[in-house]
Amino acid sequence: MMLDSVIWDNTGIYCGMAVAGRFICEVAGIDYTGGFNASLDTVIAGLGYASPPIMALLFILDVS
Repeated sequence: MMLDSVIWDNTGIYCGMAVAGRFICEVAGIDYTGGFNASLDTVIAGLGYASPPIMALLFILDVS
């Protein structure tokens, strides 16, 4: 099947990129999570920044 082959090819490419990226971060001494620490304060702050564009998008979609 052609579809199975395409899916496995893409998955293999992404897995290879993830492994290579993790290796580069390990060699360079960089935290591969990007220094992201999930906490309640971070989530609340993120929602505060994200809510105005989300509300605007919902308004635009509701009007259309």
